[in-house]
Amino acid sequence: MCFKPKHYLKTSVKHSVSESGKTVTLHCKFVERSGQSVKSWVWYKQRAGQEPQEVAVKLPEKRATTSLNRLKIIQNFDLTIEQSNKTDEGMYFCGVVGNTITFSKGTFLAVTAVSVRSALLHTALCTTSPRTSSTSTTLELTTALWKLVGRSFLAMEL
Repeated sequence: MCFKPKHYLKTSVKHSVSESGKTVTLHCKFVERSGQSVKSWVWYKQRAGQEPQEVAVKLPEKRATTSLNRLKIIQNFDLTIEQSNKTDEGMYFCGVVGNTITFSKGTFLAVTAVSVRSALLHTALCTTSPRTSSTSTTLELTTALWKLVGRSFLAMEL
């Protein structure tokens, strides 16, 4: 016996990185595979060690409702997060509700501090001594920054 899902959902990327305070959009592509009607579309966010939380719902012929004013549903069912911050981090899943619920594989959203790397590089380049080349200082600083910040991005890939 074969089971074929009634709907197909796809998110465009496995992970997304946003600078704190910026707007980020998570895409959800929905393809209906049969004539069965859709009761609603949903977005859920799950933080590490927590249960999934519903963040947006759209009923046919109605406007979408979201858990925060900063969250907007655009185009088909893409989720836009305005003024992103650390509390927005997590795994996001879009889903379609018919007789069953079908979810996408999800997108992990990481939110970074505002231009930390740019600020550190600017400081380093402005304070180098005449005997130290700016290229080596930049390389050393980038390496140090990667050791501090890069670990969280490496964890997303595992």
